[in-house]
Amino acid sequence: MHLKRLIAVVLITASLVSLHAQEEDPDWYLNKEILDIEFDGLQTVTENEMLLIVEPFIGERFTEQRFLELQRRLYALDLFEVIIPNAERVPGIEDGMLLRFEVEERPVVSAIEFSGNNRLGRNRLQDAILLSRGDVITASRLRMDEDAIRALYREQGFTAAEVRAEVVEERDRNIVRFTISEGRQVSIESITFVGNQFATDSSLRGVMELRERNIFNRGLFQAATLEGDRNRIRRYYNERGFIDAEVVEVQQTLREEDDSNRSFLTLTVFIDEGERFTYGGTTFSGNTIFSDEELSDLIRLEPGDVLDLARYEVDYQRVTDRYFENGFIFNQITRREQRDPDTNEISFLVSIVERNRAHIENIVIRGNDKTRTHVIEREIPLEVGDVFSATRIREGLRNLANLQYFSAINPETPPGSVDGLMDLIINVEEGNTAEISFGVAFGGNQDFPVSAQIQWQDRNFLGRGQTFGIQAIASPINQSVTFNFLERWLFERRWSGGLNLSFDRSVVNNIPQDVMAPIFGDNESGRVPDPFTSLEEWQEAGGTTTAIPQEYLMSYDAYNLRVGVNTGYTFRTPIGRFIPRTSFSTGISYITYDDTIYRPFNPTTRSNLDRWRFRNTWGVGAALDARDFIFSPTEGYRLDQQFFLTGGFLGGERHNIRSESTAEVFFTLWDVPTDGAWRWQGVLALQSKLNFLFPNLYLSEDSDRYFAVDDQDTLRLDGMFNARGWPFRLGGVTTWNNFVELRMPLSEQVIWWDFFAEMATLRSLESGWEDRELLRDLTWQDWQFTIGTGIRFVIPQFPIRLYLGRRFRIDEHGSVAWETGNLFNRGDPNSGRGVDLIFTIGSEFF
Repeated sequence: MHLKRLIAVVLITASLVSLHAQEEDPDWYLNKEILDIEFDGLQTVTENEMLLIVEPFIGERFTEQRFLELQRRLYALDLFEVIIPNAERVPGIEDGMLLRFEVEERPVVSAIEFSGNNRLGRNRLQDAILLSRGDVITASRLRMDEDAIRALYREQGFTAAEVRAEVVEERDRNIVRFTISEGRQVSIESITFVGNQFATDSSLRGVMELRERNIFNRGLFQAATLEGDRNRIRRYYNERGFIDAEVVEVQQTLREEDDSNRSFLTLTVFIDEGERFTYGGTTFSGNTIFSDEELSDLIRLEPGDVLDLARYEVDYQRVTDRYFENGFIFNQITRREQRDPDTNEISFLVSIVERNRAHIENIVIRGNDKTRTHVIEREIPLEVGDVFSATRIREGLRNLANLQYFSAINPETPPGSVDGLMDLIINVEEGNTAEISFGVAFGGNQDFPVSAQIQWQDRNFLGRGQTFGIQAIASPINQSVTFNFLERWLFERRWSGGLNLSFDRSVVNNIPQDVMAPIFGDNESGRVPDPFTSLEEWQEAGGTTTAIPQEYLMSYDAYNLRVGVNTGYTFRTPIGRFIPRTSFSTGISYITYDDTIYRPFNPTTRSNLDRWRFRNTWGVGAALDARDFIFSPTEGYRLDQQFFLTGGFLGGERHNIRSESTAEVFFTLWDVPTDGAWRWQGVLALQSKLNFLFPNLYLSEDSDRYFAVDDQDTLRLDGMFNARGWPFRLGGVTTWNNFVELRMPLSEQVIWWDFFAEMATLRSLESGWEDRELLRDLTWQDWQFTIGTGIRFVIPQFPIRLYLGRRFRIDEHGSVAWETGNLFNRGDPNSGRGVDLIFTIGSEFF
């Protein structure tokens, strides 16, 4: 019997004897309910730390097996030197007992010291280890920290470094001391190759991660990296037809310098390249489900090509995936190599033993404390009894990821109870879906773009997969409160239904007044000419809407109450998710001002004074969405078309039609795995968005309501999500925004770095709605351009973008005319220098 097992038996026996010795009836506690478990002697370890261990046993019946399991868990913590159990009666409760443990904790760290570390500083060593002051000292933790320090030295080229940890007791203090023997630091002086005829020395050095010492590289030697380099060299040859190539030996020659604590290493890599082979084709046997032609089409190598073994492995995996994705996961598929030594050609024979499809026996969801199980199950397009499909499982995982409810999703597919059955287990780790935020919002009203904001929203309300939120915004010129609710699955189908209610009050500034004559009139004579009666007359007299003196402008208060409903259905198609949708909203608006002081220039504004006005809008549209992830896509496309009919046969006092067309596509240009969990990706995103504002065709052109709009109806460039960095503009009947972005993750689930180029144009309402027809006459001078770079957070609870951009136009000569940025412009507002800080809170959701 091993010593550890003997010790365990002795401890368990002693524990039971202790329990037995407390009563004349030695078995009084057996099958009693464990009412509570308490600890005496805890000093550093807290009761909360122990709660996770003991909680599953509280309320259970005391049995020797259950007691042994509890004690095993306590010893496995490695926090105590001694654990003594005692069973105690609880007065008044005959069928219960209290289990008490007297413990003696292991010593805790009072201080950490390092000795012998001449080349690496204390702070760097401290960052490498896990122990810190106040931690319990265990042998396993000491060993782990020894290994961590040793690994740190290995990374820095100290190949012979040794570390020894010990606990030193000084005046009731427990000092953990790491004694280090650093040895010499080894740098690679040269890397040479022997036996390579096809590949040059420089090509092979480029494959390796180890580098020779030079002015740009210290050339530190790492044994672990050398082993990886051997595999990288082998892969280099395998990809070029040398499938037998081997790194036979790597000879290491050290040269030591007496006057320094350094050694210089020469690596000599001996290579046996072998023969170069071409690909002769693949034949199949045993396949009846898929034809030879179907399987051959999955292999992209052509007979006669140089045999790229890595590429062929991918093709071979495509063959096995074809069966796997269709539920034939129990098939036996083997590959045999056939060589022709006369032609140096290699063919493959793939033998397939086909078996029945696997079926789903159970679907098990784990880890969902808040989210209800059916909310997760409905996103997985599989049910118990269905044919096992890897494609559908991947689709289900994407659906769950798009919910943004979970920080981790891990599937398992263990065998079922009998052959031919599989279980599907989905392990989820829930993230935070409810958030309350306080802060400021930027954008919105161009007169005062900063407002205080408070918002509460839960994207998984009560774990039912619903969205419910409340938002309040307040600034000196705008106050609003909004409620929204969305159910994604009505009647257990992909049929969404939403409701929103909003109320806002705003101050509308810089409204021209009717009495403008004093601006151009002859005031010396004391005679004031008649006021202008039209905007055209005002402009003919030399006035512009942007140059009206402040004393001839006014403000009014506007109130809006609005309620809306929306619904849509998601159809799964081979080319993406097809989502037809519709919405309806109705609202009332009210404006007020002191008409004894002010008289607006616009007769519509005058006629609407102190009147409640209705506005009804019906929206219809559809989208074809093939993006992999909705919030931060890396592949796929989206086409979206929406129409919004305001007024007309719906009634109300505003009448127009708005069209919104969007096309976007995403490509992953590269996806390079690293040694850790992070992947270096490059995602190219392109978007074009074209909006039109039309008259309401339901009405006659002779009607004064044919094209009735106000500022809320007109199109705009907001400077945040379109025309980034440019001033806020509204009053448009046409907007067209295009951008291209290169996105790279700094942390894939948190923050990305973006480079973007954008161009946008707006055709003004002042030119008449027919101006939309002049898109074909657009020139480069009509566009606003922005180029920039910055960070974009992809956390739904923290949708912030922060960019630095440069704005420019194209002048009539075709030259670039840079706009002056708000940063680094050297104090000259007309210099054309500087960059713009583009700060966005919020995201566009589709």
